[in-house]
Amino acid sequence: MKLTEVHYKAIAGFLEGKHIDEIAEECGVSSRTIYRWQAKPEFKRELHETILAHSKNRLAKAVDSLYNEVINKGNAAAARVLFDAVGLTGKQQDKPVEVHNHIDIDKIKEELSDL
Repeated sequence: MKLTEVHYKAIAGFLEGKHIDEIAEECGVSSRTIYRWQAKPEFKRELHETILAHSKNRLAKAVDSLYNEVINKGNAAAARVLFDAVGLTGKQQDKPVEVHNHIDIDKIKEELSDL
């Protein structure tokens, strides 16, 4: 099966989260045809690769946003998430990161003096 422009239009519809009936209407085919396409290895492979590429692109944008949060705002919790995400800590992020925006300098000084 050689994929055509209509197949790629259907794949774009899936990426946009459209329902099969809507995709079929936009492609000028029946919903049953879309289901048949989904069973074809070539269509499946292209759909999978397109979704994967789209997801990687979105992930890269999310990491960029996180990086900006770390650099521009000095957000330590965001830094931890970023470092975990790119594997710099050697740990996976398996629990939520608590963010404390209030820093008690006197308490820190007291704890340091106890050392």
